[in-house]
Amino acid sequence: MQQERCMLQRHAEPGICIRCRTSAPGGIMKKYVCPLCGYIYDPGEGDPDEGIEPGTPFAELPDAWCCPICGAAKDEFFAQE
Repeated sequence: MQQERCMLQRHAEPGICIRCRTSAPGGIMKKYVCPLCGYIYDPGEGDPDEGIEPGTPFAELPDAWCCPICGAAKDEFFAQE
């Protein structure tokens, strides 16, 4: 069975990157979905228009961050399965 790698392809094995280790089991950062418009926050991309660096897990987004498409609050998003 092949091990999953860091989402950002920075590490050969999961669990090395502190962000990977704290974001999700298996070393993969979860994506989050806006229930109102379907926008997907991808930690690998971040939100450059709002100054959010690639590699920023959803949990580390500022509480005031909102959906860049429809303005839904951060606490309305749900983890993508």
